[in-house]
Amino acid sequence: MRDPQRGADGDFDTAGKIRRTRRIWVWLRTWAGLLCYVPCCIGLIFSIVAAIVEKQSRFVRFHAFQSLLLHGVFIVVGVVLQVLSVVFTAVAVLLGTLVWLLLMLVGVAFLGVTIFLMIKANAGEELELPVIGPMARQWV
Repeated sequence: MRDPQRGADGDFDTAGKIRRTRRIWVWLRTWAGLLCYVPCCIGLIFSIVAAIVEKQSRFVRFHAFQSLLLHGVFIVVGVVLQVLSVVFTAVAVLLGTLVWLLLMLVGVAFLGVTIFLMIKANAGEELELPVIGPMARQWV
């Protein structure tokens, strides 16, 4: 009976093992890039960990830094809009409601951008966002 780990010539199939190992690493790399953009703080936490721990994969580091910058922008814009909503509500309820609606629109836009970036990262692409993408590229 033939050993299943040996090739046709009787030698171990090291080339096949190397190909399988590379496919697994590419798969893990794309999933790590995808996880950087998962909404609801999971992506933020994963990006922090990936930025600190990952030293070899420029792909994962790029997505981690871009995700950190994207989350930072969203947090700053969210806080500013929340403060404006409170201030405008004290002045006029209609203005506060309009700012609150703008905040909800920004939240939906952020969700759409993160889902789009998750799809691109899963495809193995490094899509740079207009302002924060080049900054993330420099930090890699």
